[in-house]
Amino acid sequence: MASAPKARKRAAPRGAEPFAQVSFAGNMLYWTRLLETSYNRAFVAAAPRSTSVSVWRVLAWLSEKDALTVGELALHTHMERTVLGRLLDRMAGQGLIERTAADGDKRVSLARISAAGRKAFASVQPLRSSIYARAIRGIPNGDVETARRVIMAMVGNLRAA
Repeated sequence: MASAPKARKRAAPRGAEPFAQVSFAGNMLYWTRLLETSYNRAFVAAAPRSTSVSVWRVLAWLSEKDALTVGELALHTHMERTVLGRLLDRMAGQGLIERTAADGDKRVSLARISAAGRKAFASVQPLRSSIYARAIRGIPNGDVETARRVIMAMVGNLRAA
């Protein structure tokens, strides 16, 4: 009687290491979270009281796009839709954004940055830029770009799963 063929172990992709072999301190996800936390703490310590990280993220995304739905903003800002919805209501009340219904579907709400929002964003953007410059000081531009591409690929891998 012939024996069943042995199951073949799948080789890890070139350059990939199984998670079990990566120490917690060596895990890139840990370090990216620590980097974001440090970046945001430095911003909160120096920013005007009225500008939270959440408000800045919304303004930053809306400054680059004409209009975004609540769902799109939630994805980009890493905020729950209900929390984001309340924040957008407050920001609209402060005149930082405008909310309108989407063309063709009154159930979909769009957010656009207002002139006051652009002014508020412009007032804190130099601070964010200086903190970012401090974070990448001494790191070659090519290495910064490679790190950005790798992190974006990792995010894409996890979103696709």
